[in-house]
Amino acid sequence: MPHKNATERRNYHKRYMRSYAIEKRARGLCRQYGCANRSDREYCEQHRARQLELNSRARAECYAGYGGKCECCGDSNPMFLTLDHRNDDGAKMRAAGEYATTLYRKLKRLGFPKTFRLLCFNCNCGRYRNGGCCPHEGQFQCASIT
Repeated sequence: MPHKNATERRNYHKRYMRSYAIEKRARGLCRQYGCANRSDREYCEQHRARQLELNSRARAECYAGYGGKCECCGDSNPMFLTLDHRNDDGAKMRAAGEYATTLYRKLKRLGFPKTFRLLCFNCNCGRYRNGGCCPHEGQFQCASIT
C-alpha cells in the first residue's frame, strides 16, 4: 500500500504489527516467530530468554553511554542505576508509550542526549523528594541550583 510520507507509513506499520501480534496471541502462538507457545506469556520460553538478553544488553550499552556511574554520587553498581529525565517529563514520555526497553535503544540511536542522566536509585528518589536536589549534596549547593 503506497503511503504519502514516512510518518504515514510508520503509523500504518505499527497498527498492522499490533493487530498481527494480537492475532498470534489469540491463536496461542509466540509473538516473535509464531512458534507454538505453551505458556501464558507473549513469547515462548526460547524467545523470551532471547528478548531478556537483548533488553539487558541494551540497558548495559545505555548505562555505558551515560558514563556507567551515578552522576551525583558516583555509584557504579548497575543494579542501583536508573535513567533520570532532567526535565522531569518522564510521565509524558510513558503516556506517549515510551518505556525502558524501547527507550534504551532510542537513546543509543540519538547519541545519548543530555536530556537524560544516569543516577542511582537513592539519588533519583532523593531529588524527587527534595525539590530537585539530592539530600547528600548539602543545603548550600541545593540553594544555588533552585
